[in-house]
Amino acid sequence: MAEEKPRAPIARKKTTKADKGAVVGKTSAKSPSGTKAAASASKPAAKKKAPATPRAKQSQPVVVERGDVATLAYLLWEKGEPGDAAEHWLRAEQELAAA
Repeated sequence: MAEEKPRAPIARKKTTKADKGAVVGKTSAKSPSGTKAAASASKPAAKKKAPATPRAKQSQPVVVERGDVATLAYLLWEKGEPGDAAEHWLRAEQELAAA
């Protein structure tokens, strides 16, 4: 069997504490005087967001167990309700979903 050559270690960039807090893609603008007030004065004013409007609650789909539907459909049939098995099944689904 052929001997395997050892792999070279993967070169990785060493990070410092300053790198961890750095934001990629943004630079800080320093004013000529070096003060924060002068730097913030050169930035454009931020736009105010419109107040959030309450959204209508989205209803979650009702999960109806097949066994529950079958039981209720059977009870509808046993009571003598008019209709065939499919109508009893659909009515049972509707009643359970409304509950």
